[in-house]
Amino acid sequence: MQQRILVFIAFLFSFVQPNLAQTFYNLDSIQTIEIHFDQANWDYLLDTAKQGTEETYLVAAWVKINGEQFDSVGVKYKGNSSYNPNNAKNPMHIELDHIINGQNYQGFTDVKLGNGFSDPSFVREPLAYFFLRNYMDEPRANFARVFINGTYFGVYTSAESINKDWVRDHNYADGHALVKCNPKFVGGPGGGTGSNLAYLGADSASYKNNYELKSDYGWAELIHLCDTLNNKPAALDEILDVDKMIWMLAFNNITVNLDSYTGAFRQNYYLFRDQNARFASIVWDLNMCFGSFGNIGGGSPGGANLTTLQQLALDVHSTDSGWPLIKQVYANPTWRRMYIAHARTFLQEAIVSGEYVAKAQELMATIADAVAADTKKFFTTAQFQNSLDQSATPGGGGLNAPGIRQLMNGRAIWLQNNAAMQTVPPALDNIISNPAAPPVGTSFFLTASAPGATYVRLGWRSKTTDRFHYLAMFDDGAHGDGAAGDGVYGVQLIMTAQAIQYYVYAENASAGIFSPQRAEHEFHVLVSDIPAVMAGEVVINEVMPLNTSTAADQNGEYDDWIELLNTTGHPIDLSGSYLSDNQLNQAKWAFPSGTTIAPGQYLIVWADEDGSQPGLHANFKLAAGGERVTLSDASGFNKVDEIEFANAVPDVSFARCPDGTGAFGLAAPTFQSANCVVDTHQPAETPGSGVYLSPNPATNELWMRSESGLGNTRLFDWSGNTLMVLDIGNQVTEMRINISDLPAGIYFVRTAAGAIGKWIKI
Repeated sequence: MQQRILVFIAFLFSFVQPNLAQTFYNLDSIQTIEIHFDQANWDYLLDTAKQGTEETYLVAAWVKINGEQFDSVGVKYKGNSSYNPNNAKNPMHIELDHIINGQNYQGFTDVKLGNGFSDPSFVREPLAYFFLRNYMDEPRANFARVFINGTYFGVYTSAESINKDWVRDHNYADGHALVKCNPKFVGGPGGGTGSNLAYLGADSASYKNNYELKSDYGWAELIHLCDTLNNKPAALDEILDVDKMIWMLAFNNITVNLDSYTGAFRQNYYLFRDQNARFASIVWDLNMCFGSFGNIGGGSPGGANLTTLQQLALDVHSTDSGWPLIKQVYANPTWRRMYIAHARTFLQEAIVSGEYVAKAQELMATIADAVAADTKKFFTTAQFQNSLDQSATPGGGGLNAPGIRQLMNGRAIWLQNNAAMQTVPPALDNIISNPAAPPVGTSFFLTASAPGATYVRLGWRSKTTDRFHYLAMFDDGAHGDGAAGDGVYGVQLIMTAQAIQYYVYAENASAGIFSPQRAEHEFHVLVSDIPAVMAGEVVINEVMPLNTSTAADQNGEYDDWIELLNTTGHPIDLSGSYLSDNQLNQAKWAFPSGTTIAPGQYLIVWADEDGSQPGLHANFKLAAGGERVTLSDASGFNKVDEIEFANAVPDVSFARCPDGTGAFGLAAPTFQSANCVVDTHQPAETPGSGVYLSPNPATNELWMRSESGLGNTRLFDWSGNTLMVLDIGNQVTEMRINISDLPAGIYFVRTAAGAIGKWIKI
């Protein structure tokens, strides 16, 4: 029986669920990256560009990522100690959109590849980021097989690039200061202090050897931070996310990550200024984590031995003016106790538990065959296999890398016997709201049991984009806490939104404790008495990731849009519910108070990052390369609905069929109206285009006609892959296309009829 291609008159649904998007940084598989240079001396050209005063890209003829080809791609060598012109393989930065604007793989434009020069296990960076992401917003990292001009160059680590897009996704704002904290001359003239946040005066020229500005502005803000840190620390909390900095320092210390702010060169982190005018930190470049870099600095000899690394003091550099951030954390008693609390949490959860060993073994098993075939690696296959328990030095000489388990088991034992780690914090539990679900705008008490505490405080905020505000809690009998002196602490506050996020911190004279222990990165949520939106009541009905002409917002802009549908017979209040494109933060954008959907009606949210415009404008855009969009209730955690879509094509939406209940598929957009209006027995026509296709459905031939001329015509499959290119010319008004080799399914035709690109669905 002949297979047939369906033709719809105006609205089309594919009924094929797109593949899950954004798998590029999955840890359970290895990506394949192929690079082709037309220049035979490409390595010499990359070395020359790297050693110039301004590093420049060499344009590769093409790059393939997991088989998907990108033309005219920028490639350059990167790194400091990891780069050497004599290396068999060097770290690389691939920029997919260097020449062709908008070129991306699953929404990613930059690929950062590490060469494993100091890591016989290959897993230090992905392993460290895997655990650090439990406590801070951090990049993802995994592995890639890399081929250059057909030759296998081996296994590389692949870490998510820190750029403006990354900061926007995690910071909910755009255009703010972004600073890369790496000195130009490590340990040399002008860079001897590293990026240590010392105050060097009011002239930005004094900072330019130590920091690299990645945004359009930010020197004045950075200088103000350095001045405040060193000279006015009492005001530091207003311009610095102290909690993120403390987590960074705790992580660096526990994992002996000395190629960092904590080590000799005080580098390898980013600072970005968030939407609350505070700088926050991002840890970067973990390829030498777990003791692979042994220079502690501050008078300690470089290349510390295994015992010295295992016994790295928790308070290292705490009295040294060359590390002003560490010094100020230790000078503040509460910050010092918070630092120990965070260090204790990380030590117990990631190290003492043995989870780091299990994860390292899992990652090594994933890459074992690819590493064995890697003839350009810096260590032998035997060193890779033994890298958890044996130290190794690369064959060409260089830094000695201790075995990861060899280092960390000894460090865990030493830390557990450390006096600071043995301090006992007060108990902290039984956190209760009275009433349990306060109405919005009313006052309520929050209490916590913390017997033996000398200080208890609440951190709270109305939404994820806010900073936490702090309120002292009291055991005085006047704050809903019961009897004075009973060990129960209370505070009264106003329910300012449909949900508030909060955590509690308590300390005694010796130690502190958080609830939840991963605060501020994790937090409790208190939801008001507003009825929760239930799954199925409101659904994501249609999304348009590449809107060029379907519908314009009130400013006449063709932005991405998301359509919601109320499937019930009663109005639904969405106040405080959330939309997000970030699975790590489902509470990314909150619906304004008073947002409702009438029974059976549609609601459009513009995904354009332009909250200054009237109406509903989310603080994210949709990635044309594919991503997941989530609708959550006011808690920010309970999913109401979600859609995950793959590569988008212009002016083609992903929509439900049947309307409101069916599976998602490719569709002609039905902005704020019902989906699934189809007629499969008529020729297909794009309204206003004058382009006709028949028969419907088609089998061996498809007939196309346009009185204005067909021009260049392309045939695409549902995922946007080009199957056929016909350079017809506008003089041709009709033609027949042989489609006998195509499998049954739904396809798209784009024709330049009338010099205007049109989509026809077949």
